[in-house]
Parts: sequence; structure tokens; C-alpha cells
Amino acid sequence: MEEQEQILKEDRLVVEALRKAGVFVSSSQDLVTTRDRYPKAIPVLLEMLAKVETLTIKGIIVRALGVKEAKGHAEPFLISEFETSLQDPSDVADDFRWKIANTLEILGGGKGASEALLRFLTDPRSGRARGMLSVAVAKAKNRDAIPILIDMLDRNEFTGFAAEALGILRAEEASPRLESIANSHEKPWVRRQASNALKRIRKPN
Repeated sequence: MEEQEQILKEDRLVVEALRKAGVFVSSSQDLVTTRDRYPKAIPVLLEMLAKVETLTIKGIIVRALGVKEAKGHAEPFLISEFETSLQDPSDVADDFRWKIANTLEILGGGKGASEALLRFLTDPRSGRARGMLSVAVAKAKNRDAIPILIDMLDRNEFTGFAAEALGILRAEEASPRLESIANSHEKPWVRRQASNALKRIRKPN
């Protein structure tokens, strides 16, 4: 079966499963764009995430799980998908991992996900998802990540993310590097992240 045909088939399967649960959409993509809450869809999405095969539909499901109703439920499923995807070095899989990391960051890292997030953060196969993973692991309050995040400040593609994460963790030991970045980094958004991180670190308890 051609990939596009498989994508359309899987989309129909997701739509049918959602309708059986009382969630009426014309496409799985509708959940990504709607402003309505859909708590009844969460168990269905988690079930279908394991059933579908194309990364296109998996990616849509992952994005749809980036809502508060999925918090405390979706994390193990997302971690499992991320783990499996590490065997695939393709650009499509790299994009899929970024979507998972982004959803985990939205969910606040996730209870019980801290160790897995730290492991993914140090795995080069995680690719560009390491940026969002750095923020997710900080939101999971894993202070073991601090030395890794400080090292990531020297990786230009991750500097802004690592700065934000260090601010969340209020990592005082990162202050000298953050000050340097806030004053001299070439990218304005990275300078802002470093400056904001310093404000969080210096804010009285």
C-alpha cells in the first residue's frame, strides 16, 4: 500500500474510534486545531497511538495529546514511542521525536518520566528534540540534568532551550555562563532566554 493511502486509512480508523467514544471529527487533524476540550478523546488517542503505523498519524495524535486532560496519562505512551523511534535515523523520525518532546514539555515533563527524559537528553540519536527535552526535564524537576544543560549552553542550536531549562531549575551554578550569553549572544531570543533565566534564579524564594 502506498504511504499516502496508508495515512488516509489510518486517519479514518482514528476518526471512527473517536466517533464511537462520542467525539465527532472529520479528521484526526481537527483535534490539533480545535479550541474545544476533548477529554473523552484521550483514552482513544492513547489506544490508537500504539495501533497506527505511519509517523504522520502518530505525529498528529502526539500533538493532540498536548492538553491538560492528557497529563498523568499520556507520558508512558509518549516515552515508549520516543524510545522506539530512536532506531529510525530518518528526518521524518527526527521530526516525530521533536513533536513528542514538545508535547512532554507542554505536559510539564510528566510524573515518573524524569529518568527517561534525562536518558533521551543525553542520547545523540534524540537529535533536535534535545532542545524541547531540556525544558521538559527541567519541568520534571530533575536537577541531575543541570550539568548536562550547562554543557548544552555551548551548543548553539540548544543554547536558548538550555538557558530556559536552567532558569526553571533555578540553577545558580549556571549564572556566569548565562550572564555571558545574555550580554553577547548573536541571537536576540537566546539573549532573552538567558536574561529571563537569570531573573528566575535571582528571584527571592
